[in-house]
Amino acid sequence: MQPQNAYNGLEDLAEAMGKKDPTRYFTPPQNIPQQPHKPSAEEMQMQVEQFKAQSASQLQAQKHQLDAQGEVVKQQAQAAQQQHEKELEAQRNMLQMQQDERLATVKAQLDAELARYKADLQSQTQVEVARINAEAKILAAKAMGAKDASTASDDAAYQEAHEKE
Repeated sequence: MQPQNAYNGLEDLAEAMGKKDPTRYFTPPQNIPQQPHKPSAEEMQMQVEQFKAQSASQLQAQKHQLDAQGEVVKQQAQAAQQQHEKELEAQRNMLQMQQDERLATVKAQLDAELARYKADLQSQTQVEVARINAEAKILAAKAMGAKDASTASDDAAYQEAHEKE
């Protein structure tokens, strides 16, 4: 039976009893505020299951989103690390080039200093050899019977001049 049917029956009864306005005693069903529908245990169980399914779905979606974000962060970190390694390698290369240049400069300076030393040594050696040769010639001239030391020196200079020719 519907609420309207019950109201109609009560209205007819009130009129039969001689009451002119049954609304004084009864409220028509359309004027009664609707009471919220109380779900049955099965409906509640269904709602719980739907809620669980939605929650699981949302949780899975959030997990996938977090996994994707984590992967992006990981890739960004790897890219940053690779960039940092490239920068370090470039710095190492630059430092190696600077060190090689300094080493080449020092080597060139040492080579130049060694060449000067060798030239000075050779010059000193030539002077010393010439002095020793001159003394030997003077001694040889004296031994051959030069009259005095000045003649021996002149004879040694004469011999030296002719030997170079």
